[in-house]
Amino acid sequence: MINETAIVIAVHDDAWEVERNLPKYLEQVCNAKFKVIVVDDNSTDDTSDILKRMQLDYPNLYTTFLPASSHRKRRRLALTLGAKAADCDWVALADIDYAPENEEWLSRLLQVAEENEGVKLVVGTCKRRKASLWKRYRKWCKTIKLKRKVKSREKFKLPINNALVSKDLIVRKGELYASCEYSVWANDARLLK
Repeated sequence: MINETAIVIAVHDDAWEVERNLPKYLEQVCNAKFKVIVVDDNSTDDTSDILKRMQLDYPNLYTTFLPASSHRKRRRLALTLGAKAADCDWVALADIDYAPENEEWLSRLLQVAEENEGVKLVVGTCKRRKASLWKRYRKWCKTIKLKRKVKSREKFKLPINNALVSKDLIVRKGELYASCEYSVWANDARLLK
C-alpha cells in the first residue's frame, strides 16, 4: 500500500498556467497523503507571487527554486531537484501546461502501481483537446514508441509528465532515467492540455 506520494512540477514563466492548472493538482481526491512540490526555474513573471499566494490556501503545496546555472537540461534538473526534495517513496511527475482529466488522476496512478506487484514505473497518457490532426498523429506516434519500450523493458528516458515513479529509479547519474524491469501503462490516467 502506498501511503504517501508527491507530485513534482517544474515551472518557468508560467504564471497563467500555474493559476489555471495548479489547483487541479492540489485538489486531487486520493486515499494516500500527498503533497505538490513546484520547482521554480528563475521565473521573471508573477509565478513566484502566485505560488506564495496559493501556499496560504493549500497546506500541501511546497515550493523550491532552481539555482541559476548554465545547465542545459534545466527542466530535467528541476524535476530531479523536486524529486530529491520529496520525502516519500513514490513521485508523480507532471507538466503545468497539462491539467489532470479528473480529480482521481493521482489515485488512478497509485491504484495501477498497487495492482501490479513489483512495478516501479507507471506511465499515463497526455491529450491535446484542440490540436491539429498532424499534432495529434505525432503525439500518438511518440506514445506508441514509448509504449513499446515500456512493454519490451528497454531503457528509456523518463517522460517528464504523467508518470508515477518509485523514487529509487529517479536519480541515476543526475538524470531522470528509467531502466526498470517492471513498468506498466495506465491508459485512463490522463492529463489534458
